[in-house]
Amino acid sequence: MNSSVRKQAFWRNGRKGHSFAVRIGALRKCIVLSALFLIFIYIKTSRRIILRDHVFKSISEIPILRDHVSKSNHPEIPIVQCDIECCRKRSLLSSRPPTDDYPAFLDLYPGELPGYTGWARPEHTLVNLFQLVKSDGNNPQVGQDWRIRLKCTSEKCATSSMNRGALFYARAYGPAVIPGYVTSPVRDEGGQDIYTIMLHFLDEGAYVVEVVLTFSESYAFEDYPLISQKEPSYEGYMVQGFPMQVTVTSAATADANLPNSPRAWCTAEQLELGDNIHQQISFARWRVYDKNSHSLPKSRTPNSKVVSLEGYQHGFNSLGIKMDYLPATCSVIRQHELMNSTSGEHILDACLNASTVLGAGHKTFRLIFVGDSVMDLQHVQMWQDMMCGMKNFVNVHTLIRTHGGIKMTIDNVKREMNSLLTSGKNAGEKRIVIFNTGLHDLDKLCAHQWAWERKLRMNITDDNFSCVEMYRKNFQELVNFIGSYDASVKIFRTTTAGWHKYGNYGFGWPPDCSQPFPFSTHMTYRFNEVALEVIKTSGFDNIHILDGYWLTLSRPDNTQVKTERNEIGAHLVHYGPEVVGVMNRQLFMLILHDVCPMTLARWPSLV
Repeated sequence: MNSSVRKQAFWRNGRKGHSFAVRIGALRKCIVLSALFLIFIYIKTSRRIILRDHVFKSISEIPILRDHVSKSNHPEIPIVQCDIECCRKRSLLSSRPPTDDYPAFLDLYPGELPGYTGWARPEHTLVNLFQLVKSDGNNPQVGQDWRIRLKCTSEKCATSSMNRGALFYARAYGPAVIPGYVTSPVRDEGGQDIYTIMLHFLDEGAYVVEVVLTFSESYAFEDYPLISQKEPSYEGYMVQGFPMQVTVTSAATADANLPNSPRAWCTAEQLELGDNIHQQISFARWRVYDKNSHSLPKSRTPNSKVVSLEGYQHGFNSLGIKMDYLPATCSVIRQHELMNSTSGEHILDACLNASTVLGAGHKTFRLIFVGDSVMDLQHVQMWQDMMCGMKNFVNVHTLIRTHGGIKMTIDNVKREMNSLLTSGKNAGEKRIVIFNTGLHDLDKLCAHQWAWERKLRMNITDDNFSCVEMYRKNFQELVNFIGSYDASVKIFRTTTAGWHKYGNYGFGWPPDCSQPFPFSTHMTYRFNEVALEVIKTSGFDNIHILDGYWLTLSRPDNTQVKTERNEIGAHLVHYGPEVVGVMNRQLFMLILHDVCPMTLARWPSLV
């Protein structure tokens, strides 16, 4: 081949090679763009409100729990069937068994609950500048508030226009586990800031009291999202002088309201939050009814010598401690009490047959859950536990998700709830609404990391709004809508104590990841204050309020375990089956009070 022919062949092949390279490049570009488009669609759809209708009813003569998603909206998921024996086993896992099986409560000893478990925390802390200065004696009494006072001993920790003060977490455990309430600092005559920690004991005995510095300094809640300042990071250092051991003694005079008095079912007024957001501190506490280390443990798993994911989730293969949330002066229904021991009738069957609210013999009603993933946990566990064994009615329930916060989802919430009123197939049904919004709101509205999303999706910039006031405005709109909605019962559950670190365990903490202030129990508490203010001043007296904050604040040890790897994920805000079960039992009782109070009044109570 001469040189001219070789040259022509070279350029011809070169052009082919060039064309091939161009096609490969175009293909790669197409793949990348397609992947980005799919990611966008996934994010878009994952944030949409998902409406799921679940229908439960009995099959033939055996009480069976059917759990499936309406085919009009989603493909069917596996059916969970539960007969009487299955219900009995679930009740053994999920709530305190009959009193005869566990006649006495047990104490927790120092070190039996976890504290610091390895999360990354800043080296800079002012914890050594706070000192214990006074307490109400070393022997607090049952049924009375007991106070501890801390003093800031340096100008470095003093409050100012830029520092609203330090923040703390307080807990006591022994015969019971209770949370403490910490007041804002007050300047004394000597010019030093004094913090007061209040604890309310309901049981006598020896306790371990812990006071933990969570943030050395803080900005005003209304200042968030911060613009130029850096968000404080969670610390979690024990204050000097703690843990402290105290002995709680009986009150000097007998009080009929103290524990161990004969107790009837809790009334609606006892279960509800009143005007005082702190009243739940003196209403109930967590008590231990079983420990693996007890002298004669009862096996409640299929094989007590083998560990399992389910065993870890329920505490048998982790802390080895089982607790129940007990009101001081009344009883909340437990799972084994749902069935009449004589007739075998489920209380909900009896309720609907005699309901004066829904109409006697009304065989169906719709529960509408409005909320985030925590509400989803309640929604699922409610049907697995509280509805187990029912026979004679069809129960339709709907989940409307508020992922991304109520500002982004309010229009969808209204549309989906209104669609339930206009659908012909829903004619004549009675509705019960349970709602909450909080965790996603403070996440998306208050955290600096979502500034770009607020600007892009909400059309707001961080220099012209307060996340607390934005939540107030958005929540007011939701309350106005639900308050006017056609439903027989309406219940708001306050936001749980989210992103709670001290006392957590089992997580693979990233060594270089801090936790900014918006993701804290303190911000959750402020949002709950706002929510209660809105409801109390809304004019809608028909909205009940249930506590979700205080009963979770003292239980950071009971969080959701979803996989064998126990990843962190959303588990700092997802509580475990023991805590979710208590929230559902209180919710269930409040519904019974509203729908069929006489049925509940006549139902046999077990102390």
